[in-house]
Amino acid sequence: MWPGGWWRRQAGRPAGCFPGRGTPCVGAAELRPAAEENPVTDVDLRLFVFDCLDEDGVRHVGHIANPVLDQPDPATRRLIDDAEGCLSVPGADMVVPRTARTTARGFDKDGNPLVIEGKGYFARCLQHETDHLEGQLYLDRLSKRDRKDALRQTAERREAVFARRTRRAAELDS
Repeated sequence: MWPGGWWRRQAGRPAGCFPGRGTPCVGAAELRPAAEENPVTDVDLRLFVFDCLDEDGVRHVGHIANPVLDQPDPATRRLIDDAEGCLSVPGADMVVPRTARTTARGFDKDGNPLVIEGKGYFARCLQHETDHLEGQLYLDRLSKRDRKDALRQTAERREAVFARRTRRAAELDS
């Protein structure tokens, strides 16, 4: 856990990227070395990039900084139970209920307000990635028994998953 809930204080705030204000704009290439050396970079930035299909097969590619999800009305929201996995929990996939639709409000790389609406798998993606920025994994949404099952799956499949990732990385490098 980050000290003092640092990631929570950044929700809904503009990203630390404003041209002409002394803060350089950064992309994935610039963020990667800093994140690898020190996961807390002292920049007011909670960011994820996405490349997901929605329930109609429409591809959504982009990014959002400091997202906040609109909370659906419990009386009218529709939950979808579907399998979910995560690179942070290699080899495991578990059924996780998520809302069928969601709206994420945040900022683009230039600090402009951004509203992204998702449905189906894309809504799941927005919720899953925002959870990460809140310091949560999908495991945190599971019952104790299901969490144990996911950790068992990870233990059993970890080596095969890492071997597959290594092969794919080698294929991409060639």
